[in-house]
Amino acid sequence: MRSVSWRASRSIASWPAGASSSSGSFASDWKLEWQFRSTSTQVCSRQPDGTVTCADDGTHPDGFEWCINAPAVDRDGTVYATSEDGNFYAIDEAGTERSRVFLNRTVGAAYTPLAIDPRGRMYAMSNGVLSVLGR
Repeated sequence: MRSVSWRASRSIASWPAGASSSSGSFASDWKLEWQFRSTSTQVCSRQPDGTVTCADDGTHPDGFEWCINAPAVDRDGTVYATSEDGNFYAIDEAGTERSRVFLNRTVGAAYTPLAIDPRGRMYAMSNGVLSVLGR
């Protein structure tokens, strides 16, 4: 699957202690609010001088996979995720891409989590390189 999806389901075994709803099912009140699909088909790489070059070489006609085991969400509801295309994405609470930053071309992308520090800086791994993004 090549999209970020929050699903309105949880197994009973993973319910928080004491969780319930009036209908008796924790997930019955949940509704899908939005989805964002990774549609980038370009393969990019960072050159020794720091420039980024991209080309659609036909190897990813349906886009890239999300490299996520845990996206990060800031206090404003913006979701941050890395993708196999080497980009770091910011997706707003309505499911619209706010921005993307190319980190590094992924090779056998590790599914690593993102982190946000108290100052709002984002930490992301791509191809064995730790990147820190800040304002």
